Amino acid sequence: MAQDDDGGHGLNSYLYFASPTGGTYFAAVSSYDGQSTGRYTLRAVDTDVPGHAYTDEILDAADDTRASRIEIPGDIDVYRVTLEAGVTYQIEANGSGGTPLADPFLSLVQEGAGMEDAGPNGPDALIVRQGGRQVASDDSGPGNDARLRFRPEASGDYLIQVSGLSNAVGGYEVKITR
Repeated sequence: MAQDDDGGHGLNSYLYFASPTGGTYFAAVSSYDGQSTGRYTLRAVDTDVPGHAYTDEILDAADDTRASRIEIPGDIDVYRVTLEAGVTYQIEANGSGGTPLADPFLSLVQEGAGMEDAGPNGPDALIVRQGGRQVASDDSGPGNDARLRFRPEASGDYLIQVSGLSNAVGGYEVKITR
């Protein structure tokens, strides 16, 4: 299903695996050549599923701030927010904490719509609405932080997605204000 040789620090292995279904999985560990022996530590961590659009995290569109972490490369934290048509909102993702997220990537999508891929060198903020049409992009946060102002044409539920650009990991705060 998945394998890795030197994806971790030095010659250590690092493997990220998202199970397609629930159930029991087994990990097999061996040396590269299958002959060497020695001690090792195997650690499994249950994390958020990258790109997972189902979330219980709800932000208050009037004014809300949440602190969290991007824990593994490719992780995407998702927050649901209900926006009102014609109201201008400012949304920010800022690196914070002892190990801040070096380059937060922020996107806003209308629930049920796809998101355009900004690519590894794309803008720090990308807004996409129904049908995947890009309506605005912005990278105007301080330093590498992401900030965007958005006035929805339609009221409804939107998903704020926070991730690290170029597989960055670390702590961040996401904030929304009117």
